Amino acid sequence: HKMVEWAEVQDLEKQQAAERKEKMKEGKRQIYEAQRRYKDELDARNAQRENVWASRRNAWMLEDAKRVEERERRDELRAYEARMFNNEARRKLKEKVDVVETKLGKDLRKWDNSYRSQRQQREQEREAANANALQQIREQSRSYKARIEEKKTEHARYSEAK
Repeated sequence: HKMVEWAEVQDLEKQQAAERKEKMKEGKRQIYEAQRRYKDELDARNAQRENVWASRRNAWMLEDAKRVEERERRDELRAYEARMFNNEARRKLKEKVDVVETKLGKDLRKWDNSYRSQRQQREQEREAANANALQQIREQSRSYKARIEEKKTEHARYSEAK
C-alpha cells in the first residue's frame, strides 16, 4: 500500500517537475519572444528614425543645392546686369562726352576764331601804333634837325654880326 502511494507521489512529483520545467520553458520562450519583439520594434523605430533623418538630410541637401544653385544664378544675373549697366553707363558717358566734345569743339572753334581775330586785330593795332610812333619819331627828328639848322644859322648870323 505504501509502495503504491510512494510511486504515485513520485509520479506526481515527476509530473509536477515536468510541468514546472514546461512552464519554465514556456516562460523563457515568452521572455525570449518579448525581447525579440522589443528588439524588432526598437530596430524598426531606429530604422524609421534613421529613414526620417536620412530623408530630412536628403531634403536639406536638396535645399542646400537649390539654394546654392539659386545663389549662383542670382550672382550670374547680377554680374550680367552689372556688365549691361556698365556697358549702358559707358555708352551714356561716351554720348555725354561726345556731346560735350562737340559742344566744346564748337566753343573751342568759336573761341579759337575769336582769339585769332582778336590777335590779328591787336597785331594790326600794334603795327598801326608802331607806324604812328615811327611817323612821330621821324617828324620829331625832322623838326629837331630843322631846329638844329635854325640854331646853326642863328649862330652863324650872330657870329657874322660880331
